[in-house]
Amino acid sequence: LRGIASSFQIEQSMVGTPSSPRRTSRFFANKKKSPVRSTSSSEAVPTTPQRLIIRKGETPQKPNKRSKVQSVTTDNNAARTESFDALYHNETRIHTLILGTHPSVASHASNRYYGLPTNAFWWIAGDCLGFRRDVGLKKNDEPYKFVDHLVHGTDRILPYEKQVETLLQHGFALWDVVASCNRKGSLDADIKDERPNDIVGFCKANPSIKRIVLSNGRSGSTFFLKHFREWCKSGELVHGTNDESRKLFEKYMGSAADGVENDGRIECVCALPVSPAAARYTYEEKRDHWRKYCYNPGLEDYQKMDKQALETDL
Repeated sequence: LRGIASSFQIEQSMVGTPSSPRRTSRFFANKKKSPVRSTSSSEAVPTTPQRLIIRKGETPQKPNKRSKVQSVTTDNNAARTESFDALYHNETRIHTLILGTHPSVASHASNRYYGLPTNAFWWIAGDCLGFRRDVGLKKNDEPYKFVDHLVHGTDRILPYEKQVETLLQHGFALWDVVASCNRKGSLDADIKDERPNDIVGFCKANPSIKRIVLSNGRSGSTFFLKHFREWCKSGELVHGTNDESRKLFEKYMGSAADGVENDGRIECVCALPVSPAAARYTYEEKRDHWRKYCYNPGLEDYQKMDKQALETDL
């Protein structure tokens, strides 16, 4: 897969042809051993990594996850749901942690991150990493409007497991802000009684992380700020240089424009939402935004880390 990925022509001046360090096709799923404890709303539950191994020649498994829906309901018939495991590659240093808010009904049903066909996440990832999510047809066989703007043809379609592996082996990681919550439907606005994942612990366990990209815009970023306000005020984080990040985070943290390359601080990017509910933005606007603030800087970091790993091996 690395050989395939290295041939992709994404922002050629940015990516080029990555070198091939000694790595295996493995990725981790960060799985909780027990249900969420009754901690205060600002506390997160520690997690314990559990390894998922993809051996050469085998078809990758779907990522493990916690039970989709607990047998707990509220007066408004909102079931309590849990997030998926954190996904990251075993032998690739993480530079970018992409955080959703909480899996949608469609994601839980398919056991896939960003599982709704019209969610822009995997379409954008494919455009930036050299693959295509799917053909892009509605149930009536008509194409989605954004299909005409996709970079790659149907010959670049990869199965979900390979899409995940391509993303992870380039140093990106996936998780959600909210570990468990009561919610009827899929809107962030309907999330109640939520508990966060241990994002702070994950970042401290992976000190190579340079940026956190919040994939659902202001709504997801608001949950991040709610549960990690003290971390935001600690001086360990800086806000991204885009307007969305500045407006939401500048009260609590400095700016990445001041320089975060070597000082260990993590840049927090409030990205344009990939959810189809954010219909005010076109697919091209979302993709260009994500390329500028997530994939281009992430791939730059990947190349630098890749080079450092090779130099260390020598």
